Amino acid sequence: MKLLNRAGKSSVWLLLLVFLFVLFSCSKDESSEKTGSKGDQAVSENSVNGPAPKISFPEISYDFGTINQGEIVSHTFVVKNTGDAPLELIRAKGS
Repeated sequence: MKLLNRAGKSSVWLLLLVFLFVLFSCSKDESSEKTGSKGDQAVSENSVNGPAPKISFPEISYDFGTINQGEIVSHTFVVKNTGDAPLELIRAKGS
């Protein structure tokens, strides 16, 4: 008696791949710390000694309100370096 037929084996492999994807995509980076106050969001590295860049965002979200279909809207988010060293943005992308 076969315990798993061909479709069953495929399902097991698919579930295993999904599990591994979720496991590795949800890992937490312990090297950064997020702090914020009154809408100001800042991210800094814990392990840096001496001058370091510090990124902050005066606003982290924007509500466009009600817009009509096809209407083009835009908003510019400000990114500030409030640290003591140059800030490099690498591989930045919108959501």
